[in-house]
Amino acid sequence: MKRFCILFAVRGGAAIMSILSSILVARTAPIEDAGVYFLFLNYVILFGVVFSLGFHILLVKRFANTLSNITQLDYLKKAIFLISLGPLFLIYTNELLSFPANILPSLQNTRMMSLAIFTGFIWAIVSSLSGAALGLGKPNFSTICQNMIPYTGVCLISVLFMLRGEMLVLNELIALLVIGGIASVLVLGIFHFKNTRKAKMEENRAPVDFTGSGFFWLSSLLQAFLFSGTIIYCSNFLDAKDIAGLYTAQRITAAVSFVMIVINLIAQPVFSRLYHEGKVEDLKAAVKKFTLYPALISFPFIVLIYTFNVEIMGVINASYSEYSNLLSVLLLGYFLALICGPVIPLLQMTGNEKKQTIVNVALLFPVFLNSTLLTKNFGVTGLAWGLTLLLLFQNVPLVILIKKRLGFIPIIGR
Repeated sequence: MKRFCILFAVRGGAAIMSILSSILVARTAPIEDAGVYFLFLNYVILFGVVFSLGFHILLVKRFANTLSNITQLDYLKKAIFLISLGPLFLIYTNELLSFPANILPSLQNTRMMSLAIFTGFIWAIVSSLSGAALGLGKPNFSTICQNMIPYTGVCLISVLFMLRGEMLVLNELIALLVIGGIASVLVLGIFHFKNTRKAKMEENRAPVDFTGSGFFWLSSLLQAFLFSGTIIYCSNFLDAKDIAGLYTAQRITAAVSFVMIVINLIAQPVFSRLYHEGKVEDLKAAVKKFTLYPALISFPFIVLIYTFNVEIMGVINASYSEYSNLLSVLLLGYFLALICGPVIPLLQMTGNEKKQTIVNVALLFPVFLNSTLLTKNFGVTGLAWGLTLLLLFQNVPLVILIKKRLGFIPIIGR
C-alpha cells in the first residue's frame, strides 16, 4: 500500500506539474507571448521525439552484438523500417520547420526555431537517460527527472511573478524551459555516473532487448505528429491569441483526465503481468476497473467545467473568456477517451504495439486533412473539433482492435 501511494504521488505529481505549468503561463504572461510559448513547446515535443527515435536506433546498433535474444537481421529489419520514415518526416515538416509568419517575424523566427531544435535535443537526452534509469529499477526517479524537473522552474517563477503582480515575457518563459531541461540532464548524468561502476560490477545480468521498444518509440513519434504536428501546421491559419486560448483550454480539459493519466502508468505492469501469466479473466476485470474508476471520478469535474466554462477561462485571464467554448468541445473528446479506457497501455503491454502503430499510421493523413479543413473554415473552434475527432478516431479503432485480439471491450470487460 505504501509503495502504491508513493507511486501514485510521483506519477500524479508529474502529470499535475505539466498541466499546472501551462495554466500558470496563461495566467502570468501576455496572451500573445503565451501563444508563441505554447507553439514553441509543441515544436520541442515534436523534435524531442524525433531525436529520441534517433538515439534509440543508435543504441540498438551499439549493443546489437551483445544481445542474446535478437539477431542482426531482426535489428536491421526494424532499423530500416524506422529510418524509412525519414522522407515522410521531411515531407510532413515542410511547413513545420518554421514558425508561421503571421505569428513571428523572420529574424525572430529563425532564432526561435534554433532554440526549439536545441531544446528538443536536450529533452531527447532526458528521455533516453530517464529510460536508462527506469531500466536500473528507479521508476520514481525516472518520472521526476523526465516529467517534473523540466517544468519546476516555469511553475515556481510563474507563481512568484503572479504574487508580485508582474508579467512573464516570452524570452523568460523559453529560458526557464531550456534551463529545466538542462537541469534534468545534469541530475540524470550525476545519477548514471555514480551507478556506472556499480552496474559494471554486477554479474549475470539479463540482456535487455533494446529493439523490443522500437515500436514504442515509433508510436510516440506518431502521437507527436498527430497532436503537436497538427497544432503546428494549423497555426498557419490562426494567430498567437488563438493558440494560447486553444492550448490553455486543452490543458484544463487534460486536468480532467489526470486520474486516467496516473492510472494508465500504474496499470501497465499489472496488464503485462496478468497477460503473460495467462490470467485472462483477471486481466478483463483489471481493465474494466481501470476504465470505470477514472471515468466515474472524472465525470463530476467534466460537468463542473462544462457548466462554468466562461468563469473558469476568465479566472485564468480575462483575455481567455472568448475561448470558453473550446472547453466544451475538447471536454467531449476527453470524455470519449475516458469511456474507451486505457487502450494504448493495454495494447503495448500485451504484445500488440505493432497493430497499434499501424492504426496510428493509418490515421496520420486523414486526421491531418480533417483538422486542416476544419481550421481553414471555422478557425480555432474548427481545430478544437479536429482534436476532439482525433481522440474519437484514435480510440474507437483501438477498442475494436482489443476486442478482436483480446476478446473483450475494456469498459464492460467482455
